[in-house]
Parts: sequence; structure tokens; C-alpha cells
Amino acid sequence: MEKWFQLIDTSFLPEAMALINDGKLRALDQLNELFWAWLHVGYDQRVHNATKQTPKQRWEDDTTELRRISPQRLREIFVWQDSRRVDKTGCVSLLGNTYEVEAAMAGRVIALRYDPYDLSVIQVWHDGRRLGDAVPLQLKRHRHRQVEPAPEPPSAATGLNYLELLRQRQAEQQRRQLGQLHYHLPEDKEGRG
Repeated sequence: MEKWFQLIDTSFLPEAMALINDGKLRALDQLNELFWAWLHVGYDQRVHNATKQTPKQRWEDDTTELRRISPQRLREIFVWQDSRRVDKTGCVSLLGNTYEVEAAMAGRVIALRYDPYDLSVIQVWHDGRRLGDAVPLQLKRHRHRQVEPAPEPPSAATGLNYLELLRQRQAEQQRRQLGQLHYHLPEDKEGRG
């Protein structure tokens, strides 16, 4: 998955950002259209060096049954955890934010589990059991420092945009797949079609 996101970050995202900066990409629908063109033409049809197959071929050839994991389980798998001592007022600090926990935990060390992309929800654990979630009192940071987006390096402008080229290629492929449609309009009384 890391390689997949890295590919999106290095192949799709810079091209999309160039279109946004040029004012050519202004709506989510346009972004989605470009992403699907990139996915179906720029990714699915490109032969992978290691497998010598396109991702589409590899997917279609694989007969392994998919394992389904619930969104709740996925959230549990990817939470981060830090330990904190609860102060005498029933508060803890995490990444510059202040949270209130159960007053009975004052003076005790608790485990805080959280999604690094959303510091507004903090699970509180003590001795292997989950307590009520911490209540944000002062929320200065909404995400962990380590998951802040990195600044984009400037890229040399070529005048071409990979995503626009992929969208054109996808449209051409769709036209070939559907064939040429011809509409015949019936003639009216004066012989015009």
C-alpha cells in the first residue's frame, strides 16, 4: 500500500496540482475524472517490471478470495499510542493539546490511542480496559506533526500534462471499444434530414 500511495504522490498528484495551479482544474468531479483516467490508462495498462503483467491482468488472474476487514477494525489497527500521567485536575497533554479524562485517573499513567490524522478523538486505556474517550479542552493541533503533508518540490514546467494526455487516451479507447455510433435522422416532409 505504501508503494501505491507513493506512486499516486509521484505520478498523479504533481500533475493534478499543476492543473489546479494553472486554473484548469477547479472541481472535484474534474479531479475524479482525471484520477480514473490515470488509474485505467496510466496505471492499469502499464506492464510492471517485476511481474511482467499489467495490474489489471494480475488482478484478473488472481483467484484468491478477498479478505474483508470492517472499517472499525481498520481504525483499531492503525491507531497510535502514547502513555501519559494524568494530572491532579484529571487532564493530560498530547502534542500541545489538552484533554480531560475521568477524574478517578488523576495521578495514574494511562494509554492514549488515537488516529494521527484526527486528534479530536482520543481513546483512554488503563490496565488493558478502555475507559471513556478523552474530552478535548484545548485543541491546537488537529493532526500529529509526523503526518503533516510535506511541502511539494517545484517541478519543471513542460507545457504538457500527463493527466490531460491520459484523459485523451482514455476517451480514444472508449470510442474504439464502443465503435462509431451513427444516428440517422428521419427526413421531414421537405426532404431534410
